[in-house]
This record gives sequence, C-alpha cells and structure tokens, in this order.
Amino acid sequence: MMNSQEDTELNQVSQLVQKGELLQASTLCEQIVQSYPKNQNAWHLLGLIAMQQGQQLQALEYLQKAITLDSSKADFHNHAGVVYFSLGNLEEGIACLQQALVLEPKSVDCRYNLALAYQKLGRIGEAREEYQKLITQQPNYAPA
Repeated sequence: MMNSQEDTELNQVSQLVQKGELLQASTLCEQIVQSYPKNQNAWHLLGLIAMQQGQQLQALEYLQKAITLDSSKADFHNHAGVVYFSLGNLEEGIACLQQALVLEPKSVDCRYNLALAYQKLGRIGEAREEYQKLITQQPNYAPA
C-alpha cells in the first residue's frame, strides 16, 4: 500500500511526463523506486518513461519488475506486450496481451493491440475476430 508521500511523488512524475520533461521525470522516478522498491506503480511508470525515451530493453526490465510485484494489473501486461512488439518479439507480446485480457476482458487498448499483432503475423482470422469483438464492445472505436 502506498503512503501519501509516494502518491505525491508519483503525481509529480506524472506531471513531468505530461509536460514532456522525461529526463527529469525519469530521475525522480528512479529516486522513488530506490526509496520504495516494492512500489509496482513506480516501476510501471519508470517503464513507460523508458518506452517514451526509446529505451525498450530498459522499459521491459522495469515493466517486468512491476509485473513481478503485482501480476494482477492488466496495464502492466499490456505495456510489456507493446514493448515486446517494438523489439520484434510478437509472440511474447501476444502472450502478454492475452494475459492482460484475462485480467481485464473489456480493455479496448489490449484488444486493439492484440488484433494488430495478429494482423502483423498474418494471422488474419484471429485478427478479424479480435477486431470484431472490439467493434461489438465499442462500436465507435475508429481504429478498429
């Protein structure tokens, strides 16, 4: 459980990210994980920052740490899947997204990412099925 100091610091990091101040956000977030090494949200946020900085291997390491600390968060698995895709490991990315959908079956982002992965692998039937689920779930979702 996070204390109010952790919440405040993570909010500061989020604000820095929103302003595009990724280096400062990364530095502060690294300090948070040093102070609170079991804070899965800090590890997740650090992973997202590394993704935005183009540091995919580092991002994956941080996201895997977040998942190790709390494997019940669909977003953690979804973002790890996206990083695996960027590294060219579509199969591992699909496994992450499938886990995310087990945890949160109505996640639009996960379903869309999974459909894209199937499409890139040429698994058109599976891609079509995921797009169809997505459209049924959210008819106005333009990317689908």
